[in-house]
Amino acid sequence: MRKVLIWVAVLCFFAGVCEELHAYRKATSADAKAMAEKAAQYLTTNGKEKAFEQFGRSQGPFRTDDLYVFVLNFNGEMLAHGGNPKMVGKTDAEWTDPDGKPFVRKIIDVAKAEGNGWVEYRWTNPATKKVHQKRTYFVKTGDFIVCCGAYMD
Repeated sequence: MRKVLIWVAVLCFFAGVCEELHAYRKATSADAKAMAEKAAQYLTTNGKEKAFEQFGRSQGPFRTDDLYVFVLNFNGEMLAHGGNPKMVGKTDAEWTDPDGKPFVRKIIDVAKAEGNGWVEYRWTNPATKKVHQKRTYFVKTGDFIVCCGAYMD
């Protein structure tokens, strides 16, 4: 009987681990685009104070799987960041990725010219703490640029 109870406990443990692993999935570029558009609509409807507070939460509707929303202004100031709140308030339109690619400048320039678009760069994934290729979709929303990206590798 004791062996049976031990096996039941082991199976329950692994079932819980498998459930946790199954609950996490790697987001796609399409997921990132949908999240950015959803966040832009939320910002338009609810205003910047409420939106930025929601976007900065570590859990909630704007933080799922490995997706998070971040918001820039046209000077390159980080106004909200769901992956790393310490980024908020930092300004640098010339931010580069580890390879020296000025991805924030590209986001700003394309947002000004076209309103929305994509940029690819390398960035640290807060879930893995490792640098990965990232594809970010962004939407110009008034004076703000709402962004969300998916880690590709």
